[in-house]
Amino acid sequence: MRVAVPVYEDLGLDSPVSENFLIAPYFVILSQKDDEIEVRLYKNVAKSDRDIAEVLLAYGVQKVIYPKVSNRVRIAFQELNLEIVNGNFEKLSDVLSYVFP
Repeated sequence: MRVAVPVYEDLGLDSPVSENFLIAPYFVILSQKDDEIEVRLYKNVAKSDRDIAEVLLAYGVQKVIYPKVSNRVRIAFQELNLEIVNGNFEKLSDVLSYVFP
């Protein structure tokens, strides 16, 4: 499974999670293969929610951490079969513990 997380800074697992993909300068894709978890950081160049969804789909993302998602965005993501997880995550390490316990 691949999970995308918007983050404010590149601080590894201490990266603060953004509430919104549109204002996040970066996003991280977490993926698990066997017992290993891969963490990859990408610069966020998307200009709209649709851009974000299409970029994430191109990277094979199935689940998105999106703490403050609007109904419009929720519908757009669901149409593309991207599962949205709401939650108050402070750091990337919190997301990692939640998604891959």
